[in-house]
Amino acid sequence: MNLDEILEQHKLWLDSDGIEGERAYLPDANFTGADLRNANFTGADLTDAKLTGADLNHADLTDARISEKNLAYALKRGGRKC
Repeated sequence: MNLDEILEQHKLWLDSDGIEGERAYLPDANFTGADLRNANFTGADLTDAKLTGADLNHADLTDARISEKNLAYALKRGGRKC
């Protein structure tokens, strides 16, 4: 499943309060340099995801499981703020 499909299933999961779709589970995902603008990762598991240089402009990371260290590193290394 590609990221667009995962995010589509995640949106369905969010919109249905977990009845349909599937929560995004992306621990250890490699998003190095990825365009993640406007992505909705609300409640997603991004534990240890590699975010170096990822464009997180307007991405929603509300309640996402994410390493603060990885997020800070991404923003320091050229990623855009959320």
